Amino acid sequence: MGESTILLEFGHKIDLDLPFLIGQYAATIKQAFAGTLINCTPSYTSLLIEFHPIYCSSEALTHYIQNLNLAGKPPPSSLDIKTLPTYYSPKVAPDLESLARHCSLSVDEVITLHSSSTYTVCAIGFTPGFAFLAELPKALHMPSTKRHAPGYVKAVSVLPTTKRRYIPAIPQEAGKS
Repeated sequence: MGESTILLEFGHKIDLDLPFLIGQYAATIKQAFAGTLINCTPSYTSLLIEFHPIYCSSEALTHYIQNLNLAGKPPPSSLDIKTLPTYYSPKVAPDLESLARHCSLSVDEVITLHSSSTYTVCAIGFTPGFAFLAELPKALHMPSTKRHAPGYVKAVSVLPTTKRRYIPAIPQEAGKS
């Protein structure tokens, strides 16, 4: 972070209501300061705002944000649920068998449990389309030290981790996320 950034913190714990609220703040601030912002980067619990200091002052942006109250605004009545293709072939899911062993489940049980869940996108980052999703089913939790197979993880692979999962849109070197 630098002198032309502002970090808004909405909490210190992942809450499935936060992605919608953080998204509202990002959209509202982007609209109000169009042409002066470099980027708005949401995360699980915060929003990083990068602005161009020649066109916008931190004081003006801070004043606007302090007077912005979107907390009472209700979420949309219908959610925009997207179904993503997920491939469980050993070629693209190299951790599947070790995850099944770790969780004392069969591979088919892991697939059924994983694919029957609905996930919330809390943030997108690292590479275009790399989605950070909330709340992997508890039965699929795995210590992060055991999470990745050696080598590269293919695009749209599922990378199991303690409570969340990540979906890279392009191949990532395993262990680097």
